[in-house]
Amino acid sequence: MSTSANSLRDGQWPEYNRDALAVWQRIAECWDAYMGDRGNDFHNVLVRPVAMELLEPVRGRKILELGCGAGLYTRDLRRAGADVVATDGAESFVNIASRRNPGCEVLRLDVTSEEGWAELHRRHTWFDAVVCNMLFMDVAVVDLMCRQVASMLRSGGVWVISQQHPCFITPDAELVAAQGITGQRNSVMVHRYLNVEPYRAHGIPTQPETHYYFHRSLQAIVGHLTAAGLVINGLVEPSFPPTEESFRPLSYGSMPDIPPVLFLRALKP
Repeated sequence: MSTSANSLRDGQWPEYNRDALAVWQRIAECWDAYMGDRGNDFHNVLVRPVAMELLEPVRGRKILELGCGAGLYTRDLRRAGADVVATDGAESFVNIASRRNPGCEVLRLDVTSEEGWAELHRRHTWFDAVVCNMLFMDVAVVDLMCRQVASMLRSGGVWVISQQHPCFITPDAELVAAQGITGQRNSVMVHRYLNVEPYRAHGIPTQPETHYYFHRSLQAIVGHLTAAGLVINGLVEPSFPPTEESFRPLSYGSMPDIPPVLFLRALKP
């Protein structure tokens, strides 16, 4: 599939919408089996605590979750006292999240679909907050999602977004170990950043097939959010803390000064 120069600049690839979502439909059970009920270090150390902090206060608030996956964070939000409407584009994930969260409203929502958003509007008119963890880089076209989230947030509401850090995770980034006088120094070598075509890779080692990633620079991500009328009022770059435990010797877990995740919080004025 060829990619236009305009798409590279604005991070929009509508020709991938159907294929990107179809892969998640096929690999949902695999992800659920791998993550289980507890999640992994990425979720528990980097994503969950920061998302909760940026969403505070949570208790008693009506929160829309986009890309809920197997419903692990849905469960966290409900335990914290939120009224959650969870959504995912893959029907298989909707079924899994529903099983994990009995009594929670879990809906299928393709965030690239006008019809899907129209149906959500018929069910709900507003939310106090919206959250999407590790979804943004999985979506081929994000401008519709940004506009719709802005329209459904009440004034003063926030959208918390987490995704892999675009400055340090790209398809051809290299993790490099160099032996210096004071010991081994681990680093990331990035070859391309502004213009990166969609690519496929494994998110977990047990995936039977790769899924799509849609890299966007910081200027592209922020540009989509501000074009929708939202204001960035929070940014966090979590990394794994220094540890003596057995992380792979050359991984983001062994580089506490390199954040693999980017969080943005966007406010509706």
